[in-house]
Amino acid sequence: MGLIVLVSVPNFIAYYHSNKVKTSLRTLNTDLRAARQRAVTRNSFTRMTFRTGVGAAGYRVFESFDRGATWSAAPYISRQLEDPVYFHTTGFTDTAPATPDTAPDIIFRNDGAVEDHPGG
Repeated sequence: MGLIVLVSVPNFIAYYHSNKVKTSLRTLNTDLRAARQRAVTRNSFTRMTFRTGVGAAGYRVFESFDRGATWSAAPYISRQLEDPVYFHTTGFTDTAPATPDTAPDIIFRNDGAVEDHPGG
């Protein structure tokens, strides 16, 4: 019995961590699609801003009805990622003029396309 536990526990832990990563990636994918869909259906710009680093990783979605001049938090998309999953800090320089928070972000236009920023 002890031998079975000795062999199965490490495999279970590896499976558990793998499942947390897969779940986090599926949730991120779903939320990216929801942010894009929100931009199209509400004829607005949406911005997904990422918090980087171990232990602080997550993201939040904001919405703008004036082409990015002002942003307000979208009511339902704000996530903290599970502990083994995080966005690596890479020295990102925020080039979006309306988002001077230096956080990495993705901005969807009202046609569903990703906003392209010069130098970004």
